[in-house]
Amino acid sequence: MISIAIVEDEKKFSDVISEYLRRYMEEEHVDFSFDVFQDGLAFLEDGKKDYDIVFMDIVMPHVDGMETARRLRKRGDSSLLVFITTMASYAIQGYEVEATDFLVKPVQYDLFRIKMRKLLSHLANKAPDYFCVKTATGVTKIPLAQVLYVDSQKHYLYFHMADGKEIRMRESMRNIIDALTKEGFAMASTTLLIHLSHVDSFQENCVLMGKRSFYIGRKYRKEFFHALSTYLSEGRR
Repeated sequence: MISIAIVEDEKKFSDVISEYLRRYMEEEHVDFSFDVFQDGLAFLEDGKKDYDIVFMDIVMPHVDGMETARRLRKRGDSSLLVFITTMASYAIQGYEVEATDFLVKPVQYDLFRIKMRKLLSHLANKAPDYFCVKTATGVTKIPLAQVLYVDSQKHYLYFHMADGKEIRMRESMRNIIDALTKEGFAMASTTLLIHLSHVDSFQENCVLMGKRSFYIGRKYRKEFFHALSTYLSEGRR
């Protein structure tokens, strides 16, 4: 079942989105589960489950929608993010956190229905959530959204995760390139594969990811930055 979070501090607006979801379920014969949070902090601290879709107000007390979204993305969450705002100009900021769409208050049902159809289509075509890694003890499914980068050392690949963990797999880089480049990764050198969704900024020869800086090899530079530009323009996850 598709899970949805509504993060909105004004009850009248969260009630509207809730009612629209119920109406959509009845009309389209689909099932959702949804939870309502009154602010970004409550949403972040809940941590009970990952949501497929998050409707997020931008202007909220304590932690605003943009900061909430930044923290959400930093922990590797790949939910489809829809900002709710009073001004369309605010939604431009959403590119920073890979927002999928936005709704302007007051939200009309006809537009909401169109947006929901697009979101559900996006979910249906969404890239696989996990990658299977063969380890010494068997096979481990790791969430693709939480992989920062993969590097190769001798006969092993090391998957570096957003939570600081490192998962080792006995395999060659060439055997995973095709699978991961289809899911938003790009080669930075013969031994380094970077997940584009975690790139914070870039300079002429390198990209920054949090406190890490990665040099892009001359041979890979043109193709890497083309992939990054395409990835960002498409708003992929």
